[in-house]
Amino acid sequence: MMKKALCLVTALAAAALWGCTGDEKEPSSREESSAVTEEVTEAPTEPETEAPTEPETEAPTEPETEAPTEPETEASTEPETENAAQGDGSEERPGRMWTVSAESPVLSSINTPDSPWKLSVALDSKEAAESLSVQRSGYANVMDSPAVLGQIIELSCGADVESVELRFQVKEEHLANSLGKYPDVAELQGISRLNVFTWVEELNMALPLETTFDGNMVICRADRLGTYELVDMELWLANMGIEPEELVTGE
Repeated sequence: MMKKALCLVTALAAAALWGCTGDEKEPSSREESSAVTEEVTEAPTEPETEAPTEPETEAPTEPETEAPTEPETEASTEPETENAAQGDGSEERPGRMWTVSAESPVLSSINTPDSPWKLSVALDSKEAAESLSVQRSGYANVMDSPAVLGQIIELSCGADVESVELRFQVKEEHLANSLGKYPDVAELQGISRLNVFTWVEELNMALPLETTFDGNMVICRADRLGTYELVDMELWLANMGIEPEELVTGE
């Protein structure tokens, strides 16, 4: 119930703060004879004799021999390799995802020394990864608040994207709570208090995305690129005036 209450408060607060194709006949050559006819005598004919014929002999044939055949050989194929490093700083991950690493020049403008996190991005095509670009979001002024951790970024590329994964590697000094205002809410302790938000243009507001954690890594998956930010939910709720008892005892 505590988690349900937290989600409800989060949704309400988000709505307040930031409001997918016949034969032819032959001519006759016979003429009619006159009434007088001449007697025709036929010369005696000798019986025809047939010339003796020699029996035909068949040319001896040699048995056919088949040319020896060589066994067929298949072209050898090499197995596909995963995680092959690319010259542009991207690499292929299992599931046909291509990752632009945090060390890639493409992300150098946001993965600065003073940033509280280092971002890497995985996309579902090589073309998308090779054409990825990042900059400060045009919605930054609308979305900015003291609860935002680091820059508000806009990701874009020259290809269609159906799957994207953002991985924020949070630096050690930003893992702990800064207020400690909600000690009894497990979702608001340490790295668990961080949540990824995205700007939804159809609604003209920012909404939270499902966020998971792996060590000091904050991970979220989406079906599009766009504007993203990492929010400290403890600070966010405190700035909205939400008191601890509203989260602990809310039904």
